[in-house]
Amino acid sequence: MLEQEEGPLTQGQIRRHALLPARTTRDALTKLEDDGLVEEEMYVPDARKRLYLPRPVSVPEDAELTA
Repeated sequence: MLEQEEGPLTQGQIRRHALLPARTTRDALTKLEDDGLVEEEMYVPDARKRLYLPRPVSVPEDAELTA
């Protein structure tokens, strides 16, 4: 979801696009952030909200990619 959009999204925007309940969205974002896959930033217009964006993931040079 986050990689498909052109900019960071709030939790509410993610929830509406993904058609997920608030709790499920919140839990998923927490897990993704804990794993270092999502970055959280402050949403300037409303300090109570946060913006979420994907972190770039690099593949080790010695990794074998299979299709």
